[in-house]
Amino acid sequence: MSSPVLSGQEIIGEFTTVSESDCNSEIHFYSNGKGVFLDYCYTNKPYTSPIFWHIVNSKITVNINGIDEVFKYNENMSCHYFGEEGSSAGLTGFDLYFWKKTIQCK
Repeated sequence: MSSPVLSGQEIIGEFTTVSESDCNSEIHFYSNGKGVFLDYCYTNKPYTSPIFWHIVNSKITVNINGIDEVFKYNENMSCHYFGEEGSSAGLTGFDLYFWKKTIQCK
């Protein structure tokens, strides 16, 4: 049985950070290895940047502004980071956390 990450289907869609600050980010993954990074910082109009992504050995590499960020898909990422019980699907990177929208902590 193959991992759903290897097919890429689990990451198609929108992922968001959860922050108590005035800055939040989103990554929108499209099925063609492209997408967009949105950064909302002290404004309702986000800074946007195109992204490119691919999967190798169950790791998702996302190129944002020429820099590769490596994430791992997690079906049960803890919601305690933002004060909720349970877990939800998300991406973890080096001190970066994105939860799949709409966040549903179970």
